[in-house]
Amino acid sequence: MAVQTPPLLWPAYASHHSIADQRRCFQFRHRWVCRRCAALVVGTVAWRLLDATAAFAVNVWILAVVPVGALADLLASHRWPASYSPNRVVGFSVLAGFAAAGVARAVLDRDPHGLAVFSGWTVTAIAAFVWIRRSATTKEHSDGH
Repeated sequence: MAVQTPPLLWPAYASHHSIADQRRCFQFRHRWVCRRCAALVVGTVAWRLLDATAAFAVNVWILAVVPVGALADLLASHRWPASYSPNRVVGFSVLAGFAAAGVARAVLDRDPHGLAVFSGWTVTAIAAFVWIRRSATTKEHSDGH
């Protein structure tokens, strides 16, 4: 038997979460928006503003480590939903967006280290997605659904 998921908040909302996960969103101009996604955008914009206004250099390997907290928080909040913290999500996601924009810049500048970091993030993201999906299916089967 197929598992039924709760209805999504969109199209009436600007979020990819279901109604059951509405706590992962905030209201902006009468629409619900995912906190994590919005914070990633804020971090990316912050990088672009700094990159456009200042001549600074950040080691791409430092940027590789910055999103580790966001990944750990993402995995923990899916494994133990009670551990979800809006403030922690926003903080880690802003840093992750900042780092992602910096690495994207390094890749566009054809920095081989930037490409290595981007490739490592891609593999890690795929592994995290698979882990989240497997743990969700395992939980559904253990609940007797």
